[in-house]
Amino acid sequence: MAKASQSVFYQRFAKAFPMLKAKLKQAGMEDKPEDFIKKTFFSAFYMTTGLVIFLFLILAKFNVLKGFMFLAIPIIFFIMFFYLIKLPDLMITIKTKEINREIIFVGRFIIIELESGVPLYNTMVNVSKNFDVLGRYFKEITDKIDLGTSVEDALNEAVELVPSDDFRKILWQIINSLRTGSNVAKSLYSVMEQITKDQITEVNKYGKKLNPLAM
Repeated sequence: MAKASQSVFYQRFAKAFPMLKAKLKQAGMEDKPEDFIKKTFFSAFYMTTGLVIFLFLILAKFNVLKGFMFLAIPIIFFIMFFYLIKLPDLMITIKTKEINREIIFVGRFIIIELESGVPLYNTMVNVSKNFDVLGRYFKEITDKIDLGTSVEDALNEAVELVPSDDFRKILWQIINSLRTGSNVAKSLYSVMEQITKDQITEVNKYGKKLNPLAM
């Protein structure tokens, strides 16, 4: 009964974070929302306990207000919990940066392959073999296709797992081209131009931020 009530508690608590399920997928974390909440809860508890004991020993040594610690315990716990609950966001940020470092090269690679007459499936297989980061995503897509999933459905499923907005734009463009029967390579041109411009803009902004620091 106790375990069942705990499970219900974590499931209900997870509903307070409606985007958590999607974020866990994009972060590559296989936990269910309620399991992640449970792990986070206990991690915050252990970290709070360790920190409180450490601070209590210091306060005891200097004979400072030790009773203050009992008031601080719930505050410390909630700080730890909400800090740890952001772990998927951190993982998503890291993965997005990794993807964005490859995305222009992968986009151009896809366009060149398609314009050379290579079928879309074979192009995705070649991407999976030639690129480390985005190659893993395309490997998952082609594996699903090999198991009987349609190309469009496999791409749609990948969209939900992709943490990068730019990569999502590429996948959506491919999906739209397949639905309308238009040329995939030509459709990707405009998307890649926009992604390239956005990255150049970000580099310029970063450079402007660095210049005052260098001065």
